[in-house]
Amino acid sequence: MDDVGFIDTYGRIRKVEENMNKNIIKIYHQFPGVIQNLGINIYELNEWRIRRSAKFRDNLRFLRKTETWGDKDFLEYQNKHLKNIVAYAYKYVPYYHELYKKNNIDITKIQTIDDLEKLPMVQKEDIIKYKNSIRSVQSEPFITRHTSGTTGEPLEIRISSNLDILQKCNAYRRDIWAGYKDDWIGRFVGDTPIKNCRDKNLFRKSYILKRFIFPSYCLSLKTMPSIIRTLERQNIKFLQSYPSTAYLLAKFLERSDNYLPMKAILYSSEPMYEFQRELIEKRFKTRVFGFYGQMEGVVSALECEEGEYHTSMIDGILEITNKSGERVPKGEKGFTISTSLHNYAMPLIRYALNDYTGYKDKSCDCGRKLPLLYPVETKKNDFIITPFGKIISPSLVTRTLKYALSGQSIIESQIVQKSFDSIIIKIVPTEKYSDIDEKLLLKSFLELVGDGVSIKIEHVEKIHQSKAYKKRFVINEIGGDYIEKAFGSLE
Repeated sequence: MDDVGFIDTYGRIRKVEENMNKNIIKIYHQFPGVIQNLGINIYELNEWRIRRSAKFRDNLRFLRKTETWGDKDFLEYQNKHLKNIVAYAYKYVPYYHELYKKNNIDITKIQTIDDLEKLPMVQKEDIIKYKNSIRSVQSEPFITRHTSGTTGEPLEIRISSNLDILQKCNAYRRDIWAGYKDDWIGRFVGDTPIKNCRDKNLFRKSYILKRFIFPSYCLSLKTMPSIIRTLERQNIKFLQSYPSTAYLLAKFLERSDNYLPMKAILYSSEPMYEFQRELIEKRFKTRVFGFYGQMEGVVSALECEEGEYHTSMIDGILEITNKSGERVPKGEKGFTISTSLHNYAMPLIRYALNDYTGYKDKSCDCGRKLPLLYPVETKKNDFIITPFGKIISPSLVTRTLKYALSGQSIIESQIVQKSFDSIIIKIVPTEKYSDIDEKLLLKSFLELVGDGVSIKIEHVEKIHQSKAYKKRFVINEIGGDYIEKAFGSLE
């Protein structure tokens, strides 16, 4: 079979698999809780085996060793694997072969990370458009992942099996940093353990991986008392959650003036804003430990005991650039471009992640030598842009919101920019929310964005979630590269 025939056949197989998975979930939800628990434990046997495999232990040992490496060690490692992945992509991935040939790129001259700037960037739109030809024609062992579509159309990504295990080790390393030692965990992420939020037990239990799996989509003022009681009764000391989910639980504890001491909160998938961190750490009487990664599996960073993010440096190369695509020096922030060093099933080389962060020009008091990143604030398409070209990050918006409202007047909020001159503020108010709060909120945001912007406040019962039940604090719906549009309109 030729390459195109293989890819077409694979595409048909994937659609069959997706339909099977949907049907399996439907069937799962038809069974009683006891059978569902059994099904979850059978499903998680594979993950349990991976964690106890020699390959997992070897990868974890290697990652712990790199915590003592210096800049020279990381540079040698990245340069070596960069040359390998670029040569492989040119030879076995039709998309890169045509792209580099079209741009007259001599791949033998791509020897170091400094040479990456000679290569064109790959956008999310390119993956969607050329998804068949961006995969290796070699029969590399892989798993398939799907992005959540939080910021647009979901992607289907192939991840080499070896890279998948390396990433699992890296995430587990963050848990070790947080003090995790095979404890029971309360898990609040994108799982669908139950269908009916009126279920007597709002969780399913994995004895295999020692975790209580909760449906984050069922969190409400009606269900949270039962969830908190379960966490207390089962003596759960670690929470694995999205920041928005942990914040809602902390908000409920605040409303009842209660505390639920934990050993650590393990979060990922969303930015952790300072107002969230402050309340979560206060009400759970612990520290939060973040993990930065993506379904695309290109780069990662882990938060240590000092609250600093350390880049892994092993899974990929992270470039920080300004809006023109030029690299910025350490200490400055910009947008991320990433290159996976180990994903031979579907190489992503100079892939525009467009997260907003930067390398810190300092070392960490924890003693680990891994380079430091500023916390990833947001995606490029989560900024607010005014008609006069003012760029406002979500972190600044959160500070304004915190200043404008008392801690007890709203449960959660979301900012939606419809156009350069139109912003909607969605809030879930409490009974303490007043006309004074509304006027102060409106006044504060008008001062933030300036004249020429219409601001509307909407009271809602629930904040929008993505298909993976994530929440974005700021959603920009202008479309395209709206930052470039804004600057273009000023020229």
